[in-house]
Amino acid sequence: TRKQFVDAAINKCSHMQNLREDIMLKKKRSETHPSPFKRAQELEVGLKYLERYIFLILFNTYVCTFFDTSSSLFQYGKKPLTFKEWIVEQNDSLELYSLIDGLELA
Repeated sequence: TRKQFVDAAINKCSHMQNLREDIMLKKKRSETHPSPFKRAQELEVGLKYLERYIFLILFNTYVCTFFDTSSSLFQYGKKPLTFKEWIVEQNDSLELYSLIDGLELA
């Protein structure tokens, strides 16, 4: 799946940062830090990391749709859109921006 591909890439780069682990770390810190200001700061960073993770999965889906002929998602004969155009198209049907705006670290 697209998530598994992104997870594998994150694992290979984990010597720099592991986005999934850092999302959970920020969530924990947002719940346990003694300073309310720092808790809010940690939550904000965690949500930005989660948004980045979602966009990595979306970008992988985009690449498979238009450029990876071995992918089951590849659309033969369809003129490739830019990532921005594709995201807008996806947003029209899936309301991605509303979903991303409503993210929580639960």
